[in-house]
Amino acid sequence: MDDCGSQIKKTPPNLNRKKLKLVEKHKREVRKRLLYSPKQLPQKPTCKHVKMKAFKCNELTMADLMKIHQHFYSKKDKLSQDTYILKWRNSRDPKRHRNITQTTKSVSIEYRVPTLHGKHVRIYRDAFCGILGVKKDRLQGVMKRYQKGKIPEEGRGGDRVKGKNDAKKEAISEYIESLKSVESHYCRSAVSTRTYLPCGLNIKRLAKMYNDSVEEHLQAKESFFRFYFNTNYNIGFGTPKTDVCSTCIRFKEELKKEKDVGKHNDLIIKQRVHTLKAKAFFQFLKESRQTRETFSIDCQKNLCLPKLPDQSAYFSQQYNLYNFTVVNGSSKDKLGKDHVWSYVWTDLDLAKNSSVISSALFDALSKFEFSGAIEEVSIFADGCPAQNKNITMIGMLCYWLKEKAPVNIKKIQVIFPVVGHSYMPPDRAFGLIESKIKKTPSITDPSEYCSIIEEFATVRKLTEDWVAQDWKTSISKVVKNPGSWHFKFNPAKRFIITKLPTNNVLVRGEVNYKSDLGMDKSVLKRGQKISFLGLNTMNPGRVSDKKKADSVANLLQLHFGADWRDDRRLDFYKRAIESATMENDVLDNDSHQE
Repeated sequence: MDDCGSQIKKTPPNLNRKKLKLVEKHKREVRKRLLYSPKQLPQKPTCKHVKMKAFKCNELTMADLMKIHQHFYSKKDKLSQDTYILKWRNSRDPKRHRNITQTTKSVSIEYRVPTLHGKHVRIYRDAFCGILGVKKDRLQGVMKRYQKGKIPEEGRGGDRVKGKNDAKKEAISEYIESLKSVESHYCRSAVSTRTYLPCGLNIKRLAKMYNDSVEEHLQAKESFFRFYFNTNYNIGFGTPKTDVCSTCIRFKEELKKEKDVGKHNDLIIKQRVHTLKAKAFFQFLKESRQTRETFSIDCQKNLCLPKLPDQSAYFSQQYNLYNFTVVNGSSKDKLGKDHVWSYVWTDLDLAKNSSVISSALFDALSKFEFSGAIEEVSIFADGCPAQNKNITMIGMLCYWLKEKAPVNIKKIQVIFPVVGHSYMPPDRAFGLIESKIKKTPSITDPSEYCSIIEEFATVRKLTEDWVAQDWKTSISKVVKNPGSWHFKFNPAKRFIITKLPTNNVLVRGEVNYKSDLGMDKSVLKRGQKISFLGLNTMNPGRVSDKKKADSVANLLQLHFGADWRDDRRLDFYKRAIESATMENDVLDNDSHQE
């Protein structure tokens, strides 16, 4: 089973797997509200108590009657309306007794209503019923129950099985909370209310396993178990993982096969150490300090151009848009356009290599406004040797720290994750971008991709907002080859670049995340200085090979027809294919002349 994740607990009603339906929308509740809704307008009293001092019905205006009527029906339930009736009645002993054979009245009831001027006017019972739109039987019922010491209550409906299934519910809760959750492959936060069970389980199987584990009187129907599971917990079922750490998989498979107790325990220890190293990286990524600024960088998967729903697009070569994203902040911080920058270019501009990646990061650091309290910069990146983990990147950061960084910044720390455990804030931005791209059936121009990315990040386009410089060539002239460094380059997980008071820059490599055992030394060639870099600007403009150009042209013809070149939306491809054709013709002519 996978590593244990968070403990399974009940969640608040608004965070459950499925929210309960609103009680107000139940058919029974709708009928109940109709029952206690007004059927007619208030009736003005027709009595003539002009000469009687007790009743003042004639003092009530229509406005008074409407106000009373609205107050009574402001809540369409029996409890509130009965309470309103009791509020405006007054009971007392009768003042006179008649000598007749009928039962002597034990109590005398007076009814009063408020006017708009705050005066309480006494009216007789029929007038009270006409104003509220109720029958006298309801008044009598309310009064009889009140005289017997009963407060107003709703006798209709309610929970018909209250307490009947409490034991079953408690047993189901104990069973669910005894299960072991697993970590999500891409876990954004350890405090998330969402927990996951292994992908081999489902609710139907859990219900069967529960019934097999309890006594007969605690067994529940699948529908009951499903309802309780969905409305009290926020539990999902994992999916088969992809892009998983190869080392983790190897340890699990070896543990299944190993029979020797000693070797089995050694494998468990190695697996534990590997997992702790991976978690140590994410602990670094979560930390935030007032004296440190954190950046994380990554490249999104290539965005194909054109993106078409045609089946033939799957087999066709296509051009690509590259998106290199820089995120400022720890993994706990919220993503926002003001601290997410996407550097975009196409493969017809420049290749995706260490020089272009270093140029984009250099631009991001140079344009960022650091506060005076910042003393250290931390950069988190995956360990791709062609883009991030190379001497071009380290050399560029040495140059920036010495020549461009504010004077208060003394150190840069570049941290690489354990292979296979490299989920970082840029991946969250990529997830949002890709979810929007999936909903877009076709994309033919790079600007359409940029419009989608702009919803989640600040887009910086090559040549318009930043320039690419040939860092690789310049760095190789002043920085030693990695084999000549004072530590092994590839095993290092942290590179610490320090600026001394003498303005010299030293580099140290650490294999572990939480121990500092290395030495700070210069990695420059003898007699060279990092400030000697002579950077050359890389001019965008690459010609694609003829085979790819023909493949893209065939795809466009299948989708848009033979006259696709007349469509102005496809000018991007027209120029690219024409350039590839011309270049191929020039090469053919040169080969014929030879």
